Amino acid sequence: MRGPVVGDLMTHPVVSVVPAMPFKNLVRLLDQYQIGAVPVVDGHDRPVGVVSESDLLAKEDLRGADRPPSAFAPGRRWRWWGKSRAMTA
Repeated sequence: MRGPVVGDLMTHPVVSVVPAMPFKNLVRLLDQYQIGAVPVVDGHDRPVGVVSESDLLAKEDLRGADRPPSAFAPGRRWRWWGKSRAMTA
């Protein structure tokens, strides 16, 4: 008996974005396709990253912050703050 494979869980056709995809367009895309994450691909359709709902939530949670909140663990704090400053994928 085999478990699920990636192809069983992904949307068809695969929805992907390029690194220059603006934040607002990412939000619309996730909502339009009712998906929680999208692969980021380069000009040759090779994966270079993933943007998930949690990445977008970091941006909303820390909107306008001039530095990361001290409530987060040190590594997570800077990672989330960095994500919150991004304007593209």
